[in-house]
Amino acid sequence: MRVFHHIVFIPKIIRLYRNPFVYYFDKVGFLSNREKTFTVTLRNGLRFKIHGGNSDINSINEVFLSDSYEYILSQLRPDSTFIDIGANIGIVSIAVAARLTTGKVF
Repeated sequence: MRVFHHIVFIPKIIRLYRNPFVYYFDKVGFLSNREKTFTVTLRNGLRFKIHGGNSDINSINEVFLSDSYEYILSQLRPDSTFIDIGANIGIVSIAVAARLTTGKVF
């Protein structure tokens, strides 16, 4: 079932990432060196430095591919103030900041 999930996911990954190979290299364990960082670039121009072999890439997918955060992001106005409590590597903060023009993210 997991193989099927990754096959179905291919078009979404290609549309999201400028360098989709990083996603797949991480999934098969080629980027399992937690001491080294890897740059992931999204097609919208956002860039993330992540560690391979952990949940960083999954967090990016959760925010930018799934609808998990869409309600929160849709409620933002350009001048909103957003406070992130820091549960991961700041992906939600970056997604929010990309939508705000005059607002602030803490």
